[in-house]
Amino acid sequence: MFGTIAKATSCVLVEVIQTKFVQALKITVALPHLLARAH
Repeated sequence: MFGTIAKATSCVLVEVIQTKFVQALKITVALPHLLARAH
């Protein structure tokens, strides 16, 4: 029982981390373009 909960929790954590990582990556890629457009 506890193992199932732990597995589900870790799966959710991995998904959240991946989503945040992808968002951070997109922001990092987009920043230079936004800065170049601002100047």
